[in-house]
Amino acid sequence: MKSKDFACGSKVLDFFRDGTPAKGSCAGFPADRTGPPGPAGNMAGTVKLPYCSASLVRPRTARDEDKALLLTNGHCHPAGRPKPGEVITDRNAPIEGTVMSPAGRELGPVTGRVLYATMTGTDITLAQLDSTYAEIQQKYQVEAFPLASSSPVPGQKIKVASSFLESVWSCQAEAVVPTLKEGDYTSTHAIRYAKECDTRPGSSGSPVIDAGTRELIAVNSTSNRDGKECEPNNPCEVDGTVTTVHQGRGYATRTAAIAACIGDDNTLDLTRQECTLPRP
Repeated sequence: MKSKDFACGSKVLDFFRDGTPAKGSCAGFPADRTGPPGPAGNMAGTVKLPYCSASLVRPRTARDEDKALLLTNGHCHPAGRPKPGEVITDRNAPIEGTVMSPAGRELGPVTGRVLYATMTGTDITLAQLDSTYAEIQQKYQVEAFPLASSSPVPGQKIKVASSFLESVWSCQAEAVVPTLKEGDYTSTHAIRYAKECDTRPGSSGSPVIDAGTRELIAVNSTSNRDGKECEPNNPCEVDGTVTTVHQGRGYATRTAAIAACIGDDNTLDLTRQECTLPRP
C-alpha cells in the first residue's frame, strides 16, 4: 500500500472512532477480491461520500419531479456525529456526494442538505438533494432504491453495496438483535449479518438491499472488529441480562420507519401519526 493510501485509510479510521467531520475525500479502495463480490450492476443507486457510503432512496409515494432523498448513517453526518440522545432536524447542513455507475465508476456530483440525523435507537442521516429523481435519471441513468416499509428477517438474502469501498457483499440476515450497544450509543432491533458480509470501515451508510426485489431494507452501520465488549467499533448484543460479542460480524440499522415519516413533496414530517422516528 502506498504511503498516501495509508494516510487516507488512517483518516477514515479516525473518523469512525471519534466522529471527526469529513474534510476532503479519499480515493476509493478496490473491490474486495477475497470475499464474495456481488454480480455486476449492484452499485447502481449508490452515492460515494467523502468518508462514507450512501444511497439514493425513493419512498413509494414519491413522484419523478420530487427532490431526491439520500440516506446514510447518523455517524456520517457532514458536521460530525450526533451526541447520544440528540436528534438533528432541518439545520441546513450541506451534503455532497458522487453518484456511482452500475459498474462502480464515478458519474458525477449531487448536492443537498440534511433533513434529519440521529444515533438514538437507530443510526441514520436523511438528506434532500437539489436534483429531482427525474433529473438524476436523465443525467446519470441510475434509479434510486425503492424504500421498503418492512424490515429484514432472519434468513433473508441481502446485498450490502459500498460505494466508498467499491465492494458488494452477498449474505443472509442472520439475526435481529434486541439491543446493540456501542460505547455511549444504543440501537434497537439491529440486523446482524452472516459472516459472508465482512463489512469494514468505509462501508458505513451502505444500502442493505433485498437480493430479490432491490428494495432498500436497512443501512449498514457498524461491526465488531476486535472482539471487545460494548466499546466504539466493537458493538455488543444485549438481550435482557445477557451480553454477547460476535467478533468480525457486521450490523445494519433498520429503515422501515422512515417511509411513514415522509410527507408531501417528499419532505420529512415527524408529526405524522404513523411516524415513529425519534423526535427532538
